Amino acid sequence: MKSWKVSFLTALLSCSLLVFFEKPCHSDTLYGGVQHSEAVAPVPSGLMPGNAVVNQKLTPNNNWIQIPDWMAGTWQFKQETVTSLTSLLGQKFPKPPFKIHNEFTKKFGYQKDKNGGIWDYLKVPFSYTTTVDDGLKAYFVDNELEVLETTSNSTIRRLFGMDSIYNPVDQVITITQQKECLNKLTPMGDNLIRIDSSTKIFDMNGKPEVLKQSNVIGSLLKPYEQVDEEGGQNLKEMFVEYLQSHGKADLVPM
Repeated sequence: MKSWKVSFLTALLSCSLLVFFEKPCHSDTLYGGVQHSEAVAPVPSGLMPGNAVVNQKLTPNNNWIQIPDWMAGTWQFKQETVTSLTSLLGQKFPKPPFKIHNEFTKKFGYQKDKNGGIWDYLKVPFSYTTTVDDGLKAYFVDNELEVLETTSNSTIRRLFGMDSIYNPVDQVITITQQKECLNKLTPMGDNLIRIDSSTKIFDMNGKPEVLKQSNVIGSLLKPYEQVDEEGGQNLKEMFVEYLQSHGKADLVPM
């Protein structure tokens, strides 16, 4: 594997798919004053290199956020444009700008309230596995997802999680890194959406390694569709429980 791939790989795969262990100090001011962390806590010992990967049984929190109508639906993304790539440890990376094949779909909006407002389910903590380059596997854990700002024409989200690369033959972890993703979503008209991302990668000890700026443009694959059940979760009941427990019982759908 090329030397830059391991440090760069997980940053490309999961941050556009929109946690802190503590509230750290910040630097790198971005969208609307939002900043990246200077350092984060080390990863849990079980995710350190040399350990066998274990798929954690995580129970997502019941958190919801109302979203703008333009954001609702299922979006198809195919290509990411990297506009800036900064090594914080002296690694050598390809010189931007350059494009990367990064194909995925993302759904925003799962339930409607009594007034027709569309709400998105913030499913964290959450883990999943995918295949990456050179026959390796990546185990992702998204620990926290928070919405920092929403206006009529943009929304900013922060995601923090851990990514472990492992050999599927022996299941042994070769590297674990942490990512902090700041994603700004904006409508582009004609059923298009743009995600501008700033991703900061930290090593297993919480020290910063890479800072990447990029963007992806998605096209609307499907308009909003209500989802009442998914992955064994009764989202309809969970949404009602959320509204009732957050002083919004008047928004419970009929």
